Amino acid sequence: MRKRRIFILSVLLVAFIIGGCSNSSNGSNDDTKLGNKTNKTISMIGWYEENIMEDTIQKINESLEGGYTLEYTFVNLKQFNNVLSTQLAAGEGPDIVMDGASFPARIKANYLLEITNEDFVTNFNEAGLELSSANGKVYGIPSYGWYSGVWYNKEIFETYNLTPPETFAELLEVCQTLTDHGVQPLGFGLSDSDTAWHSLVGYLENAFYNGGTQTTEFDTKFAEGEVTLSGNLDPYVNEWAQIIKKGFIDEKMLGISGEQILPDFLAGKIAMFNGGPWHYEQLKGGDIEFGMFSHLGNDKDEKWLVGGPAANFGINKNSKDPEGAKKVLALLASEEVQKTIVESNVGGFSYFKGIDTEIPEEYNDIKDVLAAGRVGVLWDRWGTNMPGQTMIDEGIKQLQGMVAGMTTTEQFLKAMDDKANSIRYQD
Repeated sequence: MRKRRIFILSVLLVAFIIGGCSNSSNGSNDDTKLGNKTNKTISMIGWYEENIMEDTIQKINESLEGGYTLEYTFVNLKQFNNVLSTQLAAGEGPDIVMDGASFPARIKANYLLEITNEDFVTNFNEAGLELSSANGKVYGIPSYGWYSGVWYNKEIFETYNLTPPETFAELLEVCQTLTDHGVQPLGFGLSDSDTAWHSLVGYLENAFYNGGTQTTEFDTKFAEGEVTLSGNLDPYVNEWAQIIKKGFIDEKMLGISGEQILPDFLAGKIAMFNGGPWHYEQLKGGDIEFGMFSHLGNDKDEKWLVGGPAANFGINKNSKDPEGAKKVLALLASEEVQKTIVESNVGGFSYFKGIDTEIPEEYNDIKDVLAAGRVGVLWDRWGTNMPGQTMIDEGIKQLQGMVAGMTTTEQFLKAMDDKANSIRYQD
């Protein structure tokens, strides 16, 4: 009964958000009279929890003029894509469209206002505008740069005389050593998180693209339907799948949520888990020494992190108050607010020209990787001609099948090809 009750509550939440927030563009016209002043609301929904967005929203509202207020509503990441897609397809939705991997899909669907000639667009470097641009035109601005690597417990590593691995083969050796001593090497919450997907994609970023036989041009061709994953990625996915075959990812993890991993890591029950700067504050609040090393391939001298522009912000083409939305977007693009966004995501980096961010000592193992700009991810490159989030969802589902022993490498790659064939944009 409990599962059914949770499901019903989730459905009601989505219905409430769609009904309550989907009119948020209309809400800009629903002015609230405060004495002689009129408060006009500009709306935005996002998957970042309120504690992460609080300082940013406050900073914007302190600077907004003309009687405007920015109102932010949190939507769980698992539901976010469906909620926003439903709203936009209905010609409604928030005034400020916040999205990540699917931002190019919003551009393709003509949901966003072009902002190419706005002065604040020049605040950002080319890499930061990559996901929010199409055909030489700009439709949004980035928040900050995200990346993922592998968090590790320094005390456990010291106990067994281990150092952060430099290659994927060394990672497998570290996992085996820990297993032999009765320590769970890796934590994966596979019931609802993308941790295994990040692990595979991190290996591919290192072993197939940058340290392997291909360049990122392969993904451009895949996005256009000129090449397939099947027949190209097979040996690489098979190599990564050793992590499953050796039992470092197992079926028990299919019943564990992503939220359960961090408490187990803090309690010293697991030695490593895949994650990023969004975990830093909680980890810092724990009672362990920790650090992060990069995703790994075969080249120890040129490691790559998985990552890119995080959330992007644009203006809903159906906003009832585009002028107010533009005021908010200009503030989101300001140096002061961009600094606030990065400070709320400790360890992240900025695409704003001239903002240099210092990262804490826990990131020392990846400092050189970040300094060299070796951060990338295949689904951003796929997103030029298909909805990136849909491919992420398919990848997570297929990897769950691999862990369960129901899906082979060949079936995994064919399923990804089939999904891509069904969702590529048609001109």
